[in-house]
Amino acid sequence: MSTHYDFRQLGDVNCRDIAKAIAPLLIGRSALNASFDSGRMHMPDWEQINGFPATPPLTTGFIADWPVSHHAYCDEWWIFEGTIPQNFEVVALCNYIGTTIATYKELDFHSGCELDSYLEKFRPLAVLGNSRRGYLIVDSERSTLPDDFPL
Repeated sequence: MSTHYDFRQLGDVNCRDIAKAIAPLLIGRSALNASFDSGRMHMPDWEQINGFPATPPLTTGFIADWPVSHHAYCDEWWIFEGTIPQNFEVVALCNYIGTTIATYKELDFHSGCELDSYLEKFRPLAVLGNSRRGYLIVDSERSTLPDDFPL
């Protein structure tokens, strides 16, 4: 496992709630949508990275109106500081309903969600998502969450 990631299990929050809570970390970064209601989001004006839509640099306005699926459920976003790897390809953790950060390793098999491997390969600054509950993964070598993180 990548030891430099801070894994946080959150409460009943959607990706917009999480993005607003970590807004200073996101400004100027790019976000790649790995799952939108368990599917792919279609944004014709956004860059496509290996079939995944990537935002333009994030602004306070974008964060305030962060896209959430119609049920605000089974969404996952990967946040990058610079260039997004062109070979990006993941199976989103959020699509395994009921899986928590504490139990994500149960999905670490071929064609499952090999999260540790994805983190090592793609080196995102952060990953935020929600299934039954929200979750946040932050690279603690490049950023930290305050002890009084609100979610």
